[in-house]
Amino acid sequence: MLAGYWPQATEEGEFATKLNSLSKVVVSSTLESVLWGKWEGAEIIKNNVAEEIAKLKQQPGKDIVLWGSLTLARSLMQAGLIDEVQHYEGATLVAGAVEIGTRLSSSAIPKAMAGGGAGAPGPRLTR
Repeated sequence: MLAGYWPQATEEGEFATKLNSLSKVVVSSTLESVLWGKWEGAEIIKNNVAEEIAKLKQQPGKDIVLWGSLTLARSLMQAGLIDEVQHYEGATLVAGAVEIGTRLSSSAIPKAMAGGGAGAPGPRLTR
């Protein structure tokens, strides 16, 4: 979904330029490659996801932002790998959607992760 839009989203200005130039990691059990327009493709994690994400967190650099997967977010929270949660709620209706509260129980979210603030929404894995 992201790779289908952002590499060609020139009308999005500086945000698109910044997003496109960042390194990307995709967690997938089926993909063999993720192309990203003229930019470097994404690294793919297929196995030992928590272990591989823990390794990424040990590398120097800025925060890691997770977009688009409640299942992945929950498993990383349970592994203690998410340091901050920022929730963004938009006016989107999807048939068959499940509320975040039913997928991410309050016990899965540490109390220190109240969320909020500026920046990209979603779980943030700080380095």
